[in-house]
Amino acid sequence: MKRILLSLLLSFFTLLGYSSHMTGGEITWRCSSNGNYIFTLKVYRDCSGSQFTTSAQTIDVTGHPSLTGITANFVSVTDLTQPGCGIDCNTANDPGIPTGFGSIEEYVFRSGPINLGNFTPPATGWIFTWNLCCRNTLQNINGSSGFGMTLRSKMFSYNGQIVTPCLSNSPAFAERPQSAICLGYSFTYNHTAIDVDFDSLTYAWDRPADGFAPGLTILNYQAPYTTTSQMPGNPTLDPNSGEVNINPAIGAANQGNFATCVRVDEFRCNTKISEIYREIQVGLEICTGTVFGGGPNNPPNFQDPITNAPYVSITDTIIAGDSAFFKIKISDTDINTSPFAPQILTLECVGAALDSIYFAAPNTGCSRPPCATLNRLTPYSFQAFDIILMNWKTNCNHLSRGLGCSTLSNVYTFVVKARDSFCPVPARKNVTVRIVVVEPPKLLPPKLHCLDVDTAGHVTLTWDPP
Repeated sequence: MKRILLSLLLSFFTLLGYSSHMTGGEITWRCSSNGNYIFTLKVYRDCSGSQFTTSAQTIDVTGHPSLTGITANFVSVTDLTQPGCGIDCNTANDPGIPTGFGSIEEYVFRSGPINLGNFTPPATGWIFTWNLCCRNTLQNINGSSGFGMTLRSKMFSYNGQIVTPCLSNSPAFAERPQSAICLGYSFTYNHTAIDVDFDSLTYAWDRPADGFAPGLTILNYQAPYTTTSQMPGNPTLDPNSGEVNINPAIGAANQGNFATCVRVDEFRCNTKISEIYREIQVGLEICTGTVFGGGPNNPPNFQDPITNAPYVSITDTIIAGDSAFFKIKISDTDINTSPFAPQILTLECVGAALDSIYFAAPNTGCSRPPCATLNRLTPYSFQAFDIILMNWKTNCNHLSRGLGCSTLSNVYTFVVKARDSFCPVPARKNVTVRIVVVEPPKLLPPKLHCLDVDTAGHVTLTWDPP
């Protein structure tokens, strides 16, 4: 009966006309102060269709002994469209650009504290799903409009322990979705999953789904697209940082909407404890705008401020007790033609070890202080160029530790993100900073040598340093 009612409701929503404009989302959870779980459902839609509902949504639960559904109430809706381009979720159009390209809204729904009981998930995990019909027409999935869109996550057992009180916060995405990309230039994007428990995270390409567990339909990509090559431009995904790089050439065959799906696996003591699937529909289009001089828009540059050498990523290993310090120059000299003005760059920095309350307060805002700090509160905007400084005084609290395994990781990832103000889609660039904190070297005892013993019994010694 429950499935029938859900099917009727989904059919009704389809008739309302907004369901075919859903473009992705994710399901995550966090621990509440009383040891329960609070679930968050995020749904993204392009703005060329009707408004989505603000009614409470149901997250379906499969595999749990007593819980079949979780009610998530409406929290907010946010227009994520690039500001200053004469396009938003009220107009959803721009001269020379397909309707709705680059315009997207984020709907957030959240549950109250949920007691999952004194149970242990089975080997297949508890599966949390949310489904809506129907998908947009997609270039990489045959018959896509005949399928619904399912968002899903899985919670697994950890060493056979019961899940109450709350054992773990799931990874959550600090970066909002990138739903539109202009053809003709290299593009970098990072999903930036953050885990406040400092569990180990890995990223992998996956496939979209339809239906409800355990009867999910896993969709296949249509040639020439595959699970690991989901759209034009030879996309790559770094399994450790989550950074996606794509360079789609200008051409009619590369235009359209493409479904992408990335899975984040969370590990504790080498045991997988959750899977979070993030589906994002990406639109690829030829953008007619140019910068002053007639050339294409270029993404911001990340450089060493002393040598001007480009930064792609930074990895450093430091001893607990030492400080990690780096500086990055961010620059972009492109000038927009409409309106005619230097581009405005917007910079953000995210990381689980970064102070999130006030970026110059090392003892607040992260779960394992001292926190890393910045010389500026981000996000902030500027023109032409600026330099960001990060300083982090580490200690033994930042080492990996646990009982028999690395329960808490000693690898810390920070993502510095910059975007310009090009319309309708800004160019973006990221640089990933990974800091590995290791134990101080163990000192060996000095080697002693006895030289003489006088008549009073005094001993003269020399020693060699270890």
